[in-house]
Amino acid sequence: MAWKEEMVRELRGIRKEMRRITRELRLLKLRGMRGLNREEEESERLESVGREKEKGDKAKEAMEEKVEKGRKKEGTLKKERERERKKGVQGRG
Repeated sequence: MAWKEEMVRELRGIRKEMRRITRELRLLKLRGMRGLNREEEESERLESVGREKEKGDKAKEAMEEKVEKGRKKEGTLKKERERERKKGVQGRG
């Protein structure tokens, strides 16, 4: 009977060790999931920052184009006024 008791003790020790290992694995899995979640959040944040920057760049480009068109229009208007003045001066003279 002594060998049976020893076997039972041995099995109980194995069971305790298995529980400890299972607990450690669960904790490692949770830590890994947290790490993955952090990486995903960081990746999403960086993507969002990139999209915002891209939107800002596009808006800036659009504004610059608008300003450039305005300048060209002003230049065209000035040239037309000068032509009209020259015609007016030539017609008088």
